Amino acid sequence: MTDMVAGILLAAGRGHRLRPLTDHLPKPLLQILNRPLAAWLVHSLEKAGINSIALNTHHLHSEMESWAAAWQGRVRLQTRREPALSGPAGGLVAAMTGLGSGYERLLVVSGDAYTSVDFSRLLSAHRDSGAVMSVVAKNVADPHRFGRLTIDGRNRVLAVSEKALDGESLVSCGIYVLDKQVTSCLPTWSADYRDFDFGKHVIPRLAALGEHVHAHVTDDFWTDVGELEILWAANLEALYSSRMTEVATRCPETRADIWCQGAHSSLTNVQISGRALLGPSCELQPDVQLHGDVVVGSGARLQAGAIVRDCVVLPGAVVPPGNFSGGLITGHGQYLVGRA
Repeated sequence: MTDMVAGILLAAGRGHRLRPLTDHLPKPLLQILNRPLAAWLVHSLEKAGINSIALNTHHLHSEMESWAAAWQGRVRLQTRREPALSGPAGGLVAAMTGLGSGYERLLVVSGDAYTSVDFSRLLSAHRDSGAVMSVVAKNVADPHRFGRLTIDGRNRVLAVSEKALDGESLVSCGIYVLDKQVTSCLPTWSADYRDFDFGKHVIPRLAALGEHVHAHVTDDFWTDVGELEILWAANLEALYSSRMTEVATRCPETRADIWCQGAHSSLTNVQISGRALLGPSCELQPDVQLHGDVVVGSGARLQAGAIVRDCVVLPGAVVPPGNFSGGLITGHGQYLVGRA
C-alpha cells in the first residue's frame, strides 16, 4: 500500500540558530557522518517504498534545488519554491502542489530531523489506528524547544502546547502522516494564517471537527538538528551507530578504530586514539593528533601540529596547528564551540 503514499521533505527554513553555517548552506544539507540530513531522510523514505517525494524550498533555494536535481536514488525528487516562508504546514501546501492526486496519504518530515524512526512501521501503525493524522512523538528530557503533546490512554492527541515546561515531556518530532481527506483541506485552511502550523492550527482544527489525531510514540533515535551543539553531538553519537557501516568501512591502513569514506592521505606519523571517520580526499599531515571521537569532512586539511579532540571538522576546513576540543571546525580554522 506504500505506493499510495507520497513523501514531503520540508526544506525551506532559514536555520537562524545554525549560523554561520546556514549563511551559505541550507539546513537540510548540513551533514551527519559526512552525509546531508536530507540524504538520510530521503533514503529512509525510499526504504519505506515511497515512490514520489517533493521538497519545498526558500532559503538558499538554488543550493537545495541543485542537490535535489542531482539525487541518484530510486526516486526522482521534485521541488516547489516558496516566494515567502509560510510555516511548516504552509510548506506542505506548497510542496504537495507538484504531486498530483495519485496518493492516499502523505508522510511529512522536517528537513532538520535526524532519526532512525522506521517509516514503514509508522505507516502501518497509522493505518491500524484509524486516525486521519498521526504525529511521531517522543519523550525527551529537555523539551523547551518543542511543542508538548497531551494524549489519552489510546494515544489520541488531545492538545498541543506551544512550548513544553521543564522536565521530561512528550513532544512532537515534526514527522506526520496525513490522509488525503486532511491534505485536501489544507490549501483552504492555510488562507487563514500567515504562519500555518501543524500544532497551532491543523491539529486543533481536526480536533474541533471530532477527527482522530494519533500519537505514534517511539523509542527510536530522533533529534532535530536546530543548533550548533546538536549538530556536533549528533555526529559524535552517530559514530557508534549502525549507520557507520552504511557510509564507511574500516581503514585497512591501521589497526586503530578508523573508518574511511574513500581515499585520504597517508596516516604515517599521525597519532589517533579513539574513533575517527575520515571523509574522502581529506588530508592529515604528519604530527597531527586525533583524540576521542572525531569526524573529518571531505576535502578537509589538518596541518602539522593540529591536535583535535572530540570535534567535527567540516568539509573543506583547514585546521591550523593548535589545540581544538569539543566543537565544530569550519573555514580556515574557524572554531564553533559545541559545548561549554
